[in-house]
Amino acid sequence: MRDDFAVFITTHERADRQTTLDWFLGHGYSGKWFLVIDDGDKEQAEYIEKYNSHVLLFNKLKYWEELDTFNNRKHLAAVLYARQAVEDFAMEMQLKTFLVCDDDISCFVARYPGEDNKMKRSKKVNADRMIEAYLKYLVNANMASLNPGTQNLYLTGADKLQYKLIRKGSNAFFRSVDFKIKWISAMNEDLITCIEYNKRGVLMCTALPICAECPKAGTGSIKGGMHEIYADMGEYERAFYAVIEDPSRCFVKMNTTKKGPKLLIARKWGGGGGGAGNYQSEVEEGEHDK
Repeated sequence: MRDDFAVFITTHERADRQTTLDWFLGHGYSGKWFLVIDDGDKEQAEYIEKYNSHVLLFNKLKYWEELDTFNNRKHLAAVLYARQAVEDFAMEMQLKTFLVCDDDISCFVARYPGEDNKMKRSKKVNADRMIEAYLKYLVNANMASLNPGTQNLYLTGADKLQYKLIRKGSNAFFRSVDFKIKWISAMNEDLITCIEYNKRGVLMCTALPICAECPKAGTGSIKGGMHEIYADMGEYERAFYAVIEDPSRCFVKMNTTKKGPKLLIARKWGGGGGGAGNYQSEVEEGEHDK
């Protein structure tokens, strides 16, 4: 693997459960990697004892003072601050590209169209080859970020997905340091930052050949990560952060599930007519359990 690239995994109080790292180390990754933790992490000593020089520590309060969280409360459990710290670490290391991941990705799988117009799934993915392919696309297309897909993006016919480049990202971001990014919003920072920069003409997109799977995504129930902020925020507040970012195109819709009503963020992609007819659902209540 090239020397000017590294994998960064943002993590909080999960020293004994590094699902994403386990996948990379078990699937042929041969490059640099780091776990990024904040100075308030109660398991800091455990991380350092287990992973030594692979642990990068940042001052969370510093980033809370610098970044726009979209609220006036001290939501320090957000992954927003770690994402911005990674941007700085990458610059300090003089990297050209990097991959920043959540710590709860169970696997990266190949998704491809089958004869029955359904997306097929293969777990035979080599980490180095996947990285090289995404970096080649990222650099040649002059993008700020290129991202693997997430499970919710494949719920349609293969013919509608095969060549689609979606203007959002979640869970894992291949980044080019040529584009300076400042992450925004305490909740749904991945979606909202993509919305902001795509509005500016800075491309942060998802290419669907590879899917980053997170079995517990969207629950906020797993200890560590963003569990605390999910518990502190109500469903109503979480759903409206995207509306704050892009009120002309983002809105909240109600979805009926087996567990009862649920608020979802949706975003109009343009086209004729008004109202909510031409939309794509982006996040269910907060898509990630960071």
